[in-house]
Amino acid sequence: MPGMTGRLLRGWVLCGCMGLGLLFAGQAWGAVLERPGETVGEIVSVRGDEQILFVGTERWQPLQVGQHLVPGDAVKTGAYGFIAIHFEDDTLVRVHRSSHFEVEAVRGQGNTTVSRFKLLRGSLWSRAKRALRAVSAAVETDHAVEMNTPLASIGIRGTDWYVDVAEADRFHDPQQPFR
Repeated sequence: MPGMTGRLLRGWVLCGCMGLGLLFAGQAWGAVLERPGETVGEIVSVRGDEQILFVGTERWQPLQVGQHLVPGDAVKTGAYGFIAIHFEDDTLVRVHRSSHFEVEAVRGQGNTTVSRFKLLRGSLWSRAKRALRAVSAAVETDHAVEMNTPLASIGIRGTDWYVDVAEADRFHDPQQPFR
């Protein structure tokens, strides 16, 4: 029986070393990147093969829960992906599968009075808090969020809403006559 105890001990030590190795490898590969400047949102949930393109970079990287976003960042989901984002103005965004979403600005950041986002492909659901009505000499603004798509710009006052951007081949090209 003394050989049995030694084998069990070696097995536990080996499992412990492998677990620590996986822990440290996971931290190095999927670490949340600290961002310079003011962050405007945070990734609160991911599922699937989501990626982020940090502003000023050219390479898509794996997306992690807890990653902070700054204006100019873009995220995309794969065929089975999903991303939930909470922004500083309490806007919630759920980016659905096969989507490409960009952050332009978030209300309350500097002099920004309207959160602006782009959905270039795919679909999303969002909930935005109603903005206070602001009137200036030139423009009257009473919406909290602007969503820009390849086809339209939408002003949202505050409620739950859903946007779906069809693939490019499903749109009519305005330069071509109808057939």
